[in-house]
Amino acid sequence: MHRILVVDDEESVCWAFRDLLTSEGYEVETAPSAEEGLLRAKKAAPHLLFLDIRLPGLDGLSAIDSFKKVIPGCPIIVMTGHGTTQTAIEAMMKGAADYLLKPIDDIDLTLRLVRKYLAASTTDSEVAGIRETLLERADVEIMVGRSVAMQSVFKQIGALAGSDVTVLMRGESGTGKELCARLIHFNSERRRKPFVIVNCASLPESLLESELFGHEKGSFTGAYRDRKGYFEIADGGTIFLDEVGDFSPISQVKLLNFLETKSFERVGGTTPIKVDVRIMAATNRNIDEMVASGTFREDLFYRLDVVEIRMPTLRERREDVTMLTAYFLLNLEKKTAISKKMSSEAMEILKEYPFPGNVRELRNAIERAWFMCKSDTILAENLPPRLTEKPTTVDEKAPVDEVVSSVCRQVFVEGKTEDLYDRVMSVFEKPLVIWALKLTDGNQVQASRVLGINRSTLRKLAEKYSL
Repeated sequence: MHRILVVDDEESVCWAFRDLLTSEGYEVETAPSAEEGLLRAKKAAPHLLFLDIRLPGLDGLSAIDSFKKVIPGCPIIVMTGHGTTQTAIEAMMKGAADYLLKPIDDIDLTLRLVRKYLAASTTDSEVAGIRETLLERADVEIMVGRSVAMQSVFKQIGALAGSDVTVLMRGESGTGKELCARLIHFNSERRRKPFVIVNCASLPESLLESELFGHEKGSFTGAYRDRKGYFEIADGGTIFLDEVGDFSPISQVKLLNFLETKSFERVGGTTPIKVDVRIMAATNRNIDEMVASGTFREDLFYRLDVVEIRMPTLRERREDVTMLTAYFLLNLEKKTAISKKMSSEAMEILKEYPFPGNVRELRNAIERAWFMCKSDTILAENLPPRLTEKPTTVDEKAPVDEVVSSVCRQVFVEGKTEDLYDRVMSVFEKPLVIWALKLTDGNQVQASRVLGINRSTLRKLAEKYSL
């Protein structure tokens, strides 16, 4: 039976809680002060605590810290007759799970809170074994997953770590391509040498050659000293070319020349520099289509795609969500020295959500929930709102038909039918782009993938509508 402790100096309030909650099958204890409440809590730890703010002696806000030490993890619902923002903020900052305004005359609301916090049964049995496994590797960066798809990735990492073969990682943004490259490097003979990450999409064409291959002093305005490039810095180690599909045609030629000769000249220099660097690359774009269309060099593609690892989306490995969640919770526990669990309801939401941003989005969602949660159990309401929003089931065909018909009528009235397609599309284009950016939290790479257009097209649309 669940035990509930009510700490309030008003006898009528204690009586009302006892009468209501015992009739619902709960075991209820009451205390007129925080000091006595702490003694009762030490004697028999409650599963839920109602704590009045204004108490004789130690007040409720000050007592929250003491209760959290005595009954760690027990949700605390504070009660106050002062419905001010400041009171709520202070209580939540101190670790209260929720609060009620007095007089408490909404019985349904009170019972909903009780059921919500007592029903937050966690997935401890499911996560316990996972947690023990993860603790064994607590100080090592690992890739997590039990799915068939991830087991295949692990086997490939193991096979490739013992060689210097060039590897191309393919997969959506957030699937772990960079981590995969890290694991290959740090399990190889090159582990004691640099692992250098180059974000190809962020390098402007004007700086690309200098960033990759370095420059000599005086080679251009602002070159006040000799500077090593990424390839020279990575000598003896591994260079990871992230989003290599974003390389411009000129950049592709320069990269191909290096791959063929393993040497380069700094900008402004004349002396060839040879380096011993392993190349790994990644892309979230359909590079096969880019090769077919001529936007990516076929000879460069075959140089990079000696061995290919395809990183599965989280949608393809839903069975790994529980293990990933345990892993991210453990990492947060290590950083904060605070242990928190995921409620069964919240875990079910995580398992069902499609996660267009893949593992990275899952990690961000758990971190957000962690810091929003003020008890030791993360509830569904602590998750980002987009995870809990219900999909629209309204038939939207009729409104769309009406909009199209309206635009068509207007076009024919004006007598300008040659731009009918553009006029109709302009009605839907902006809200569609806004929707995609909202869905992906403004991540243009993910939004362009959702829309099925390339990132440069999305960027132009965002500029067009000042988004």
